[in-house]
Amino acid sequence: MFNKDKVKLGIAPIAWTNDDLPDLGKENTFEQCVSEMALAGFTGSEVGNKYPKDPEVLREALELRGMEICNQWFSSFLITKPFEEVEKEFRAQLAFLKAMGAKIIGASEQSHSVQGMQDTPIFGHKYVMNDQEWETFCTGMNRLGKIAKEEYGISRMLRNLGVILRYSVNRSNQMVSVTEVADWLEKYISLQQMRFNQSFRFELNVADAAGSVRIYKLLLQPFVENAVIHGFKGMEKGGVLRVDIFLSDTGERLNIIIEDNGKGMPREMAESFNVREQAVRDEGGSIGLHNAFARMDMYYGREAVWNVNSIEGMGTVITLTLPVGTAGGNSCPDTP
Repeated sequence: MFNKDKVKLGIAPIAWTNDDLPDLGKENTFEQCVSEMALAGFTGSEVGNKYPKDPEVLREALELRGMEICNQWFSSFLITKPFEEVEKEFRAQLAFLKAMGAKIIGASEQSHSVQGMQDTPIFGHKYVMNDQEWETFCTGMNRLGKIAKEEYGISRMLRNLGVILRYSVNRSNQMVSVTEVADWLEKYISLQQMRFNQSFRFELNVADAAGSVRIYKLLLQPFVENAVIHGFKGMEKGGVLRVDIFLSDTGERLNIIIEDNGKGMPREMAESFNVREQAVRDEGGSIGLHNAFARMDMYYGREAVWNVNSIEGMGTVITLTLPVGTAGGNSCPDTP
């Protein structure tokens, strides 16, 4: 009946548990709800009050059942609360939905609503808004819509994703300027921030003199990805990822410092990365970093130097030092 490549069916969890009257369906668990949705053939769901608030936990549960989030209800109070207060709540919900990959937010004005007020009759208590309240409501809703489209819109996410994909697959071993790498990193991290519900901020500092230096285009990606995926695992807020790129005093070396305040790693593991033979050898653990160091060793040989310093519970600092304008680095021709 439906072309599954063009039409997807979603459903609201209100058929299992009621957000306004929690006693209705309180015996139904989140797991039962999404499992029965999937068994009925639905692939999308609105967010319900029993759904996990952690995007990673929710995503894992949904992916297990072949489902995704398609929408979430947002209650605005534009005519009874300051706009700044509504905006803050709206942005938080948008960030959560973007982390879940959802494209829709269902906003509804709830000022003077009788929802949840069981002792208040539905009829005879309808609030009538005056002209000023209608103006406040319409202006406020348009402002929220603009925020959703321009700052959290799916078009922005897709645009960044498109840039990332083109950059990654187009001559992945090519050497490009540090400025180009920095621009790509900004877009890549913006998607990761959406994915992880803005749980960390990103600071990128590139010295002017370092901008024109050429390095291999995907050299830094596994290092920042490791910080995000593993360093910030389980963190809901407060994460900081910082990347500093600058030249040495002589101008002959490029220094790159990747620092995070995540969970860190055991001392033995950090020390093993400082032994070149161990760092470039994949033994089944921390595959991403092993591959990253192996790639550096392949590209630059002994000219590439690195140091890993990490403290569990405090974070990790990885320092990379690369040659500039030598046979092992900057003067290499672009790989076709």
